[in-house]
Formats: sequence, C-alpha cells, structure tokens
Amino acid sequence: MISTPARTSPNCHDSPTPLLYLGDRWNWLGRIAADGAWVVGVPHRRAEPAEGRMDALMHVLSRPWQEVLRQWPDGAPPLDGVVRHAISEAFGSWEGLSALDWLERGYPLSDELRADLLAVRQGRRQDQGRRKRAFLLSRHHEQ
Repeated sequence: MISTPARTSPNCHDSPTPLLYLGDRWNWLGRIAADGAWVVGVPHRRAEPAEGRMDALMHVLSRPWQEVLRQWPDGAPPLDGVVRHAISEAFGSWEGLSALDWLERGYPLSDELRADLLAVRQGRRQDQGRRKRAFLLSRHHEQ
C-alpha cells in the first residue's frame, strides 16, 4: 500500500514536505513550501525536481491505478506523464509493462498516451508481443 509520510515541521519553509511514498523503499513525492515546487526525495538526502525523477515516480505503477489516483496529491505532476514516460522511455522494463497493464485495466487514455502507443506499435525497438499489446490497446480505444 502507498502510505502517506508524516509531514515536516510547518516552520521549516525551505524543506520539502513529503506527501506520498512512491511504493519503493525510499522515494517520496513532496512539495517545497516556499515555492510550491514538486520534488522527489529520499530521506536524509537532497530532494530533486519531480520532472527529472520519472525513474522514481514510475514505482507507483506497481500499484493498481485506482489506488494511486485516490492517493495522488492535488496539483502534483500528472500521472499521465508517469505513464507516458513508462511507455516511451521504459517500455522494455517492468514499468512499461505495468503501464500497459494500467491501460488494459481502464486507466483513461489521453490523446498523448494514444500517440505514444501508436509510436510503440509502429516502432521496431520492442519485441512483437509488446508492440501487439500497444496496437490492441490503441485500437480498442479508437472504437
């Protein structure tokens, strides 16, 4: 289960506030109070901008998408970005397969996700089985 970490002291404006553990052993998604920037952090280390830490954000793909969506903080980077990254950049890994699982189980398919699926199905970087899954998903959602 994705758990919500304890918040940091409200008097500490420069420290990020962890809002959601991402499901792996260490990483959390949080926000810096001073400027509202979204960051991914590890306990006792510096937090980094969330946009540059898609590798850590993809850990949420190991959970059912409905559960993640319920727990995803308001205003956080869109989950679509995480799913798109998994499909386009990590398609050959467990994260890419998990993204396809999310889509097969009803995760909403945006136009951008559809375009990513089309690129996978037309590309030759991946094995035929994964390309076929991408094809079937894009075709199913076209109807």
